[in-house]
Amino acid sequence: MFEKIRFVRAIIVLNQRGLVLRFMKLLLSILLITNICFGQSTIIWKVTDAINNKTSFIVGTFHNIGNSFVDSIPVIKTALLQSEVAIFESIDDDEKLTDVLKKRKKQNTLQQLLTKEDFSNLKKISTSWKTNLLVLKPIEVLITLRREFQVLKCKTVKDTDKWDHFDNYLIDIARRYNKSIVGLETDSLQLTILDDIEKSWSRDTLSQEISFWISKLTNPQNGDNDECLESQQYQRFEIDYEFEEECTDDILITERNKKWMLQLSPLLSNKNCFIAVGLLHLKHKCGLLESFKKNGFKVEPIIL
Repeated sequence: MFEKIRFVRAIIVLNQRGLVLRFMKLLLSILLITNICFGQSTIIWKVTDAINNKTSFIVGTFHNIGNSFVDSIPVIKTALLQSEVAIFESIDDDEKLTDVLKKRKKQNTLQQLLTKEDFSNLKKISTSWKTNLLVLKPIEVLITLRREFQVLKCKTVKDTDKWDHFDNYLIDIARRYNKSIVGLETDSLQLTILDDIEKSWSRDTLSQEISFWISKLTNPQNGDNDECLESQQYQRFEIDYEFEEECTDDILITERNKKWMLQLSPLLSNKNCFIAVGLLHLKHKCGLLESFKKNGFKVEPIIL
């Protein structure tokens, strides 16, 4: 109501000055921009191959979110169940990855990298982890700490949730309904990618990042707005896909997207597919959505 009153007053003032036409042009521009932003207020997109009459859907996931959030968006499960093929980053069982990690030899890399206090706190934090801390590489520890922070401090998983991983929950649904499932990568390949990322970072950067998240997790308070903002915006669908922006992470995003497109394009031209990958793979110029457009697919947001 107050916004309408301010709008009418603005029209009266501008009309008195003979500026109403310019104001209306400005208003139309603002509405156009608003519609564009609103068109991105989603995590699920429709991808159509008009030539082959195939309709697919792609979901940008926030990995460490519980199943209750997924269940609150019925269109996701509907799209999955209507598909002929369900496609995920990896479909390897968690137990398989755990077994791979258990076969590693213990190392003292983390002790050399961290202060005594940080290492001591890290050991306390990791007591509930499935894998022994000493067989994990620094980059793997960093990712696990960030995951723990989202779940424990940002409360992305509810106490009533049976699943604490967005993608794994969808994979379980696909298996229960006997869907044909495709994995774009193996867990072993993802570990190799993490190795490459770790090699591109300095020891100081790794040490500082791990230390930062240790301090955040040992803080008795819940996460503050800065660290939890990303997950909060995601759950409100306040997402800017920044299609005009260049990608900055070649190893983690750009290169993987290029390899995935070699598999995805023929699949989407032959089958009605459902795809679930991390949200970052959908954003920017190198993202899958822009790549689909370049390959002749029609891409539309499903407004939530």
